[in-house]
Amino acid sequence: ASDGKEFSVYDPGSRAELAKVADLGAEDVRRAVADADLAWGSWRKLLAKERGQALQKWGAEIRANAEDLAIIASSESGKPIAEARAEVSYAVSFIDLYAAEATRVRGTIIPPTSPNRRLFVQKQPVGPC
Repeated sequence: ASDGKEFSVYDPGSRAELAKVADLGAEDVRRAVADADLAWGSWRKLLAKERGQALQKWGAEIRANAEDLAIIASSESGKPIAEARAEVSYAVSFIDLYAAEATRVRGTIIPPTSPNRRLFVQKQPVGPC
């Protein structure tokens, strides 16, 4: 947080403090959105294949850290570790889906409504928020 504020996260079962995390305010959110907007400029210039590869890499990082992520999710929520593992696996399945979809981005030719015209839809990233 830009102002240094934090709050504690507790294990709901043992009430032990797990961590202190940044307590973000409106200015932090505005900055994050502005940073995402800035990053979007270079992201949208990537080929669809490159965006897909970036998502695949992110998915691989999640898989490599799946057990740690499951432990964190289980600790902070109190859910059984098996459920947390399934949740991490389910979440990464969506990243895999969109990584694959990124390589299938294609335009569409729509039948024209009048002669001598061609209507074409080109799909492209639209940016954050």
